Amino acid sequence: KGTERVSGEPLTLLYIGEEHNRVYLQHLIFRDVCKSELQGTVAPAKLESVWRKFTDDTDILIIKTEQEVEALAQAPFFVVPCWINVVRISLTDTRSSSLRDDMRRVRKYRYSYDVVSDRTNFDDFYHNMYLPFILRRHKEAAMPITYEQMLEQLSRAELLRIKRDGAVVAAVMILYGDNVVHSWKIGVRNGDELLAKQGVVAAIYLFEAQDLASSGWREIDCGGTRAFLMDGQFQYKKKWGIRLGSDWRQHFY
Repeated sequence: KGTERVSGEPLTLLYIGEEHNRVYLQHLIFRDVCKSELQGTVAPAKLESVWRKFTDDTDILIIKTEQEVEALAQAPFFVVPCWINVVRISLTDTRSSSLRDDMRRVRKYRYSYDVVSDRTNFDDFYHNMYLPFILRRHKEAAMPITYEQMLEQLSRAELLRIKRDGAVVAAVMILYGDNVVHSWKIGVRNGDELLAKQGVVAAIYLFEAQDLASSGWREIDCGGTRAFLMDGQFQYKKKWGIRLGSDWRQHFY
């Protein structure tokens, strides 16, 4: 229960699903701190009886599921993907007015880059850039990969590192497939928000596109983003020139 972000009206939301999605939706929908009450757990077969029980006291009902539930298919719900894949298609065009401030910061702080693929640098990336960055930025909603999951990808990975005054301040882990290149995980040294404000993430997007375009790539798979127009990450990726791909077969009803 809390205040709806846009209208300022009081709002009661019933959410059924995982905790990290609850945290995300709470920040997306509510303006300030809201009151949360755990009602218990529910099996898919019991979903209909649960949501009907709370219908009269709820303004919005959201159910997260990875499987089709007959009761939901027959009820008056609409479906929103939890995540949708984003493919960057404008690798060399940075003339958009929305990118001018980003480009100005990249030039101002004199970022440069290099590309490496040795284990030591991947260790530094995971522990000192990726993990601090995702935990600080997404807090309770963060879903970091494990160190072992990163190691499994090293045989097809490169690390594009962003430098300033000779020091490595950020990086992106790039994965190569047969016909696709993935911009997989990014990180900023110590999760430093000041570096992010000083355009280091823009430097990642810019130099990654320049380097891959010079190698003949025309598109970059940028992974998943939340399928909400108000989502900040979606809006940031959108201004770099994207097309939307398939969803991840995880849905909000």
